[in-house]
Amino acid sequence: MKRFMKNTLTSSMLVATMLAGTISSVSAGPARLNVPIPRLLGNNVRINPNIIRRPVVDLRPSCVDLAVFIQQRRLSDRSYRVTFGVRNVSTKNYVSGEGQQTIVLARNGAALDSESFSVLNAGRTLTWSQTVPRPFEFTDTYGARYSFDPDIYADGNPRNDDCNSANNVRSVEIR
Repeated sequence: MKRFMKNTLTSSMLVATMLAGTISSVSAGPARLNVPIPRLLGNNVRINPNIIRRPVVDLRPSCVDLAVFIQQRRLSDRSYRVTFGVRNVSTKNYVSGEGQQTIVLARNGAALDSESFSVLNAGRTLTWSQTVPRPFEFTDTYGARYSFDPDIYADGNPRNDDCNSANNVRSVEIR
């Protein structure tokens, strides 16, 4: 009987805590209960399907947003593969004129490669790779940068205006 009362009291405190949100430290008792807490819900409890299938909110921006990325992978003791590119992380397609934008790969600030593109649909990625030597003594920093014409925001085409410039440059270090 004593065990039943303890379990009932513990269950009641747990339910009250869940319903009330918080209980003050005076009425909650010790920080840790010394009695086992019984399971309140079994495995056969039905869950309302409307709760599980709630609508998913798309958190991607509604304006065009291009994000640059760069990765490294060691190929051997002497070389690495640097993969760089651009991803359209928005819900709008990127459509621009030929040669108005490029992705530039640089080593320690000096340009090594540049790749042009004019269309990048929503959710798509353009990727390029280059094999580079392992640095002899000092660390090399490889950076990828989205570069565009200075008048791209004034050309009257809202489909090529990148609304988030914070993700237009990325870099990795190779040691």
